[in-house]
Formats: sequence, C-alpha cells, structure tokens
Amino acid sequence: LSFTSSKPKHNVSAIVAQKGDQDLFVSRGQSPNFVAMRCVLLVACLAISFHMVSAGFVHVVYTTTMSGAQVVPGPGEDAYATAVCVYGRYVTPVTLDCEVQHNITDILSLGVYNGTAGNTGDLQFAFSDVTQGRNLRQVFEFPSTDLQDDFLFGRMFLQINSNEFPGGSIRGQLLQNDRAYAKMTAEQTIPPSTGTTSEGIALATYEFANPERWLSIDVVHDVVRPTGIELREGESNQVGSLVSTFDEFTSPAFDNVQLTQHEGERLVEDLLFLNIRSEQNPDGDIRGQLITIDYIGVAAFTAHLTGGKVVPPVDTDHSGCAIVTYDCENDVMDYVIFHSLNNANAAFLGIGDENDGGVLIAGLSTGASPIYGSIKLSDEESFQLYSSNMFVTVTVGEGTPVIRGQLSTDHSYWAYLSGTNEVGPVTTAYHGCGILRLNSELTAFEFEVHHNVPNPVLAGFFGGAEGEAGRLRFEIDNLNVEIDGDDELSPWSGEFELDDDDLQALLQERLYFNIETLEHPNGVIRGNFKKLNPCNDDDDEGFPSSGSYNVASYFSAFYSPTYSADIQIDDSASALKLSIAAMAVVVAALIL
Repeated sequence: LSFTSSKPKHNVSAIVAQKGDQDLFVSRGQSPNFVAMRCVLLVACLAISFHMVSAGFVHVVYTTTMSGAQVVPGPGEDAYATAVCVYGRYVTPVTLDCEVQHNITDILSLGVYNGTAGNTGDLQFAFSDVTQGRNLRQVFEFPSTDLQDDFLFGRMFLQINSNEFPGGSIRGQLLQNDRAYAKMTAEQTIPPSTGTTSEGIALATYEFANPERWLSIDVVHDVVRPTGIELREGESNQVGSLVSTFDEFTSPAFDNVQLTQHEGERLVEDLLFLNIRSEQNPDGDIRGQLITIDYIGVAAFTAHLTGGKVVPPVDTDHSGCAIVTYDCENDVMDYVIFHSLNNANAAFLGIGDENDGGVLIAGLSTGASPIYGSIKLSDEESFQLYSSNMFVTVTVGEGTPVIRGQLSTDHSYWAYLSGTNEVGPVTTAYHGCGILRLNSELTAFEFEVHHNVPNPVLAGFFGGAEGEAGRLRFEIDNLNVEIDGDDELSPWSGEFELDDDDLQALLQERLYFNIETLEHPNGVIRGNFKKLNPCNDDDDEGFPSSGSYNVASYFSAFYSPTYSADIQIDDSASALKLSIAAMAVVVAALIL
C-alpha cells in the first residue's frame, strides 16, 4: 500500500555527528567539536535536542556485589556493598561513572584498582570524599587505552578500606555477570516519599534456561526502619502489581524470586522494579526500575548495509548490519550498528526510499564500529520508520557514503552477540550482530554476522534456547575474511539448508550463533536469533497529510500473500482519510 504526492522534501543544509560530553545521544545539526565534515548526500539543517537512552544495551554497565570474602589477602570485614560503574565509550576523554552503596560504618577510603580476581592490584582511581554518606558516586577519566582494556575485560575491582581493616574491608570484581540493576531513590516512589534521603542499589542475576526461572537479587540500602522490600511489575510511572516480597528487608538483603514466564518477559523488557517500604513511608521510601545489562529482548527492525544500496551505488564488498528497538510509548529508537569499514568517520540516519538519495535527519553517536545510541523520533519520522523509508548510512572522508541499508523487516530474524549471553557470562569488550532471512519455501536461510572477536577458532549456529548449551548445527567453514584485498575479522555470510528440526528451532528462537576462542572454548560471545516484533505504533498523529509512503511494507515479513494498492492523495488529504484508507486495504487483504 503506497501513497504518493508531490510534497517537497525537507531542505537540509548540514548534518553532523557530535562527540560531546554525552555518549548515549544523537545530534541533529549541532556544531561539530571534533572535525568539520561536509555531507555530499544532500544538504540539511534541522533543530536538534538530546534524548536519554531507554534501553539497557546501549550502556556499558559493569557491576559487583562487594564482600569481605573477596579481599586479598583476606578475609576482610563482614559487610557488603553493591556497585554500578558505567563506561562512557563516546566521551573524550573516556570516563568511568561509579556509584557504590555500602554499609561500612568506619570507612577510610574507596578506590578502583586494576587486578584480576584473587590477586592484589594497584590503585587507579580514588574517591575524593567518602564521608558524604552510604551512597558514593564519582566520575573518573581514563588516562590510557590499556587501562580501558583492563576494565572492559574484567581486570578491575572496587575496594573499601576501613579503620579496622585498612588493608581491605570489602572488595568486588567489576564484571558483566549480572543481568539487571536498579538504582533506588526517594524521587521514584509513587506517591512521592517524604522526609527521606535514602538510596539503594540492587543487582540481579537470572537463569533463562532454568524451568523455574529464578531471579537472584542482592540489595544494599540505607532506609531507616524498613518494613519490607517488594518486587513489582510496572513502568516507572505506575504503582504496578506485586510479584513477590523479600523474606528479609534490612540491609543487606538477598532473595531468590521464582518468576512466571510472563514475569520473566517483563524482566527483560525493563518492566519490573523494586520498592522498599519504611515506617515513615509505608507505600515506598525508595524505588528503582530493574534495567537489563547488555541485552536486547525485543527488536523492531533491522538493516543490511551494503555499497550497492547507496544512491548512486558504490562498488565495495564492505557491509554492515543494524538492529533497532522502538518504544511506541515514548517514540524512542535505540540502535546498534556493526560494519566492516576501518576508516569510517561518521554515520547518519536518513529518510528516503531505497531508490532515493534521501534526507539525513541525524548524526549517530560515532562512525567507528560498533555504534550504539538512541534518538527520539517525531510523529512523521516514526511513520517513515514503519513505512521502511528510514535508512542508516556510514561515511568516510568528507562525508562520502560507502554503505547504506533501509530499516525494515526484510531480514526478519536478528541476533545480538554478547558475552553476557553465554552460559556462564563472559566479561569482554567483544560483541556482534547477526541478521537472517528465510527463503519463501522455508527450506533455507541466508545470513550475515558481524563481530570484533580476534582469532576465533570456531563459529557457527547451535541449537538451544537462551541459557542453554546446544549442539553445533551449521559451522562457518572459512573464518578468514578478505574485503577489497584486506584481511578483516568479519562479516561471515552465506546460506544453509534447513531440515524440519532446524526450522522448528529457528521459529521457536532456539537457534543461536556462538563464537569460540582458545581462551573461551565454550564461547566468548553468543546470541539467539529472534523474530522481529515491532510494537503497534497506531498514533494517528504520525500520519502526515501527504507524501510518498509504503505504510504496509512491514507487514510483508509476517503475512503472506501481501496485497498492495497505489492511492494518490493531494496535499489537502487529511491524516484521518489516510489512516482510514490504509486500514481498509489491510483489512480487505486479511479477509481475502
């Protein structure tokens, strides 16, 4: 179903990517603070604002539950702390934002050390003021890339020293072993709590493959006279429904909660939260949403980026893949993009069909792979996204586009490869992206996988649900990749034939891609292939009065046969008429 008119495109004069003091935002027309770039695709100028990221996978979050048992040499004190450290990947210089909730009464110092578990280490970052309370937070700047690697590969730890234990009271290795975290404050409670400045940090692990679905939660807080800790289901602006109550609620509190399948789904959608009640605030003293770490539960669209999709086409074997999520309530699109270009200096989001040069609307977080970030879309931009008229392009030099891909459901299966998805999480800087589509007979699939793992020894498709280790079904025969005469890590691409068991595994999301190395023979990064599931963006305000749109294109990956019709509307056609016409044709197609 397509609608066409002569409505003019936006006039764009300059779109540039920004590398400022925020690593989770995109820019629309901000002055560059790193290099002046000229975009040769088209010229544009749009007003820009920053928008916070809603999905946990765009953050680089490491956590730890600190204890005296981990002190070397030990043992340390019978005390605990929970901590969350966020790595600012796109900030210059790169930062580390650490927040620690502890229950040490005579704290002497708190610092970040480099060293592996079971070994001593050298102090790298010291908190400047440890007397400000039980919740301590400070942002540090990394002096070198070597130290950044130490952090990303799990070779750094937090340690608190006290007057009684000056050589180490409690300690915890900063890793990506937890599935979710919550920062609890009084400002988040419903109704608002009064007379309290309490805070807390909770960390949670989750066993996907366990039939009983156990969620294990560690909570450290400083609530005065607590009366209960609740796990509830709901968004941040809802009171929500009760899932479970903790047996113990004084700090520190540890509990195992058996989730239903529905509650497990809500966990990975960031729709579970913790609420701590007190005598003074019986409805809630502090509260915090559980945010997943380095995980994508539901994706809306993918893109396969190639040189042939640039307008006009570019002769190159370089390629890329993109996975985006979209929140229909808040109109926020989160993205991760992998590509094989070593000299990319920028990436952009644009509007236009596959045969159109299009209009660039935003510079993305960076040009170098991988690219993570978020953007809040307008109603019309949201409509274009769902019409398969939004694209991603990566440029080199002075804005020369090399690869491009439309965001659509053409590759209707996707996989986000991460060490956190391994059975026995692996803390690593490596990640990957996979896209896949079935042929029309459902007898074979074609795929492309991008990653940044050096020296893999085995890679392929395995059968197994999330949290399960399965057997190898399809192996990548040649791990060596050459693009335009240069050796590259990825992508791997090809086609495999499916038998009935393989097809069922894919349809049930029980097919995953795993990359093994000598250091990690069971896998360093992995991701299950899942089917795209765009939310229902049915806001009528998203339908513009005129334009050229393919509003039913995203149905084609889920419904067959597909019926289409061309309808001409002029600039006076209303959004209501447009939406009614679209609905009528779709309903007619379903009836037929």
